[in-house]
Amino acid sequence: MTDYKKTIFQSLICVFLGIFLGYNLSDHFPYSIRIVSGPSMVPSYYDGNYVYVSRISLLTRGIKKNDIVEIKIEGERLIKRIVGLPEETVIIENKEYHLDKDYYFVMGDNINNSEDSRDFGPIHKSKIIGIIKQ
Repeated sequence: MTDYKKTIFQSLICVFLGIFLGYNLSDHFPYSIRIVSGPSMVPSYYDGNYVYVSRISLLTRGIKKNDIVEIKIEGERLIKRIVGLPEETVIIENKEYHLDKDYYFVMGDNINNSEDSRDFGPIHKSKIIGIIKQ
């Protein structure tokens, strides 16, 4: 293999390795930037807005009602608002949701156009990636 081909090959390996590691380790960085996808958080955030996600806040101050969080449901990342805390009862449209320990109820601000806990149920705290910082 010539030096030119060897250099290109090594460069390609470095690029693909960097992309692979960056994608797979991004959940472990204390802070990240995400792009809002879809209309579920309008008027707080619009499709295409950038948000700053803090994993440190999960450890330092915990999750509070009305926090906006990034969650991971079935491999998809969503941005939602915390409307119910563990061991609370949430009543939405005459339906009661009793939250067990370590479970949260999340909803999008655009309640008529949001897939949230009304659809997939309360979420375990392990599904919360971080808190959105303004």
